[in-house]
Amino acid sequence: ETHDPTVSYFSEKLRARIFSLEYSLSPEYKFPFALGEAKVALNWLINRGSKIENISICGDSAGAHLAASLSHHLAIEGKHNVHSQFLIYPMCDPKCQSESIELFKSNYLLTKEAMRWFWEKFRGTEKDDTNNLFNLNLLEKNMNLPKTIIVTAGFDPLSDEAEEYAFKIHQNGNYVKQLHYPSLFHGFASMTRLKAAKKAVDDFLFHYKEIL
Repeated sequence: ETHDPTVSYFSEKLRARIFSLEYSLSPEYKFPFALGEAKVALNWLINRGSKIENISICGDSAGAHLAASLSHHLAIEGKHNVHSQFLIYPMCDPKCQSESIELFKSNYLLTKEAMRWFWEKFRGTEKDDTNNLFNLNLLEKNMNLPKTIIVTAGFDPLSDEAEEYAFKIHQNGNYVKQLHYPSLFHGFASMTRLKAAKKAVDDFLFHYKEIL
């Protein structure tokens, strides 16, 4: 319900079918419960005739973290991976110690205090912080990930950790493109009534459609 208008707009612009996962939320359902649901959803699509190489996964913020966790899981298991992942201002690192999270820790919608609270409620155990399905920036060397596009915003506390993730994917020799919108903020993808946000969304959907 929260994302239906955004997802519908994406589908129209991409001319693609989108299946939106209403995954279970923390703190009632902690990591890795939602990841298990994402695996079920992927298998559901495959069992109904979709080839995994024709599936792209996408999400924003916590949803982007979930999408990336799924692609990490498939890579670690040595399974066929999805075609691509499109990650919109993903949450990547539970340490919350980047420069951007300090620079924009308050007054930019998403705050450092809120992010630390989100990670605390999402975390199953302290050991999760050393798990690269939870901390995406612990990406293993030589992990073969699908084509990746990462969207970042200039006034987003999560910008630096997402950029670090993009760089680590690049170091692994995988295809990755970072699309940075310096005047925007966390959450802009669902605020297309703002001209700058709509322009950015149309731009990143253009790049996404190019790789599909």
